[in-house]
Amino acid sequence: MSESTGKERMLRFLDLAIHREQSAHELYTGLQKLIKNPGARDMFGRLAEDEMGHRIKLEQWYTRLSGGSAFEMDRSKIESWNVQLDERTDALDALRIAIEAEQRDGDFYRAKAAETKDQDLAILLVRLAEEEDGHYQTLQAEKNAVTDNYYWLDIERVGLMED
Repeated sequence: MSESTGKERMLRFLDLAIHREQSAHELYTGLQKLIKNPGARDMFGRLAEDEMGHRIKLEQWYTRLSGGSAFEMDRSKIESWNVQLDERTDALDALRIAIEAEQRDGDFYRAKAAETKDQDLAILLVRLAEEEDGHYQTLQAEKNAVTDNYYWLDIERVGLMED
């Protein structure tokens, strides 16, 4: 594979990764605005900030690999999560979607880290995979607390299901 083709492939990957990070950021920002429980709201806020930080790092790599071209966001490439973000949002469903996305993104970054020949980029991708794994663990712990302890994280309150 020529260097040009490899670079173009990495730029396509970075484009996809940046849009994925923006998608996750928007999901968590939407959930943060709707969830009434302060602890859950803070958790989704931290996750949204982390995803934006990932996006910024990836955009810096995009600019570097493209020879200085700034990344342009294409709203049509932002993933739809098929979660209704309103007062009827089912928090457990939202947690499941977020858990699946974090696991998928961690796997995605690990696979790309193994493919790239740029050692610095590989290190960044491994770190991003580790951060996504941390998000996965945080969300899984929240889901376990909701389901195993019979607490329901909803838009209005957290309380025992028997209430």
